[in-house]
Amino acid sequence: MKKTTFLTLAILILTALILSTFGCSTIPQIPNIQQNPNKQQPPQNTSITLQKRKLALSYSEQRQYEKAIPLYKELIEVDPLGAYYALGISYLKLNRFKEAIDSFEYFIRLKKTWLNYVPEVWFNLGLAYDGLHKTEIANQHFQKAISFYNYRLRSQNSFSFYHQKESWWTQRFKGDRRTKGLNNLGVAYNKLDRHQEAITTLKKAIKIQPNYPDAHYNLGVAYQQLGKIQKAIAEYKEALRLDPEHTAARKSLNRIN
Repeated sequence: MKKTTFLTLAILILTALILSTFGCSTIPQIPNIQQNPNKQQPPQNTSITLQKRKLALSYSEQRQYEKAIPLYKELIEVDPLGAYYALGISYLKLNRFKEAIDSFEYFIRLKKTWLNYVPEVWFNLGLAYDGLHKTEIANQHFQKAISFYNYRLRSQNSFSFYHQKESWWTQRFKGDRRTKGLNNLGVAYNKLDRHQEAITTLKKAIKIQPNYPDAHYNLGVAYQQLGKIQKAIAEYKEALRLDPEHTAARKSLNRIN
């Protein structure tokens, strides 16, 4: 009898230990990007995930970045690579430069390879550091962006990056892929005071997409830096004609007048 009682007690204790360790009330793991950067959590509900993604991108298109940011944060668990890139862009648009830098740094840490095919991240990091007036660091990133953009341009006839399927997080932000790349390349040249190279590059962008206001604005900046004021005015006016809400073009034009 004593042996049976002892056995029963041992089984009860063992059962309690197992339940406490593996029971239904276990605490869920918090995703840790630093420990396992390659792990992406599967979506709990694909339909809900797509709805959040669509809504977030819609807010970004409408320049309502404050509304988009919480949705991108929710998408980190499903797609950290895309969500961090989108967050970086959103913070950059809101001049929240430190948060933009953190987001792009997370993107770099997650992606690790093939970063030469994502010059946008280096370009946007340059803009963020430039916004913090850290010119030396910004210029290093612009230099890297120029190198990678030119690499992409050289490779388009063989392994064409432009013809690959884009990820959801770049489709809405980049517009026409090649034109946006040329525009960013032109901006980087302007930031490094290489204005003649900027003009050549931005003219290529406008040739591909004549109705691109940012390219006209940045071409105006290059002309103004070289003292070609009338040409700069013409480009600023064209940018405003294409986009009456182009604040930078309006400010530049008002300063000249």
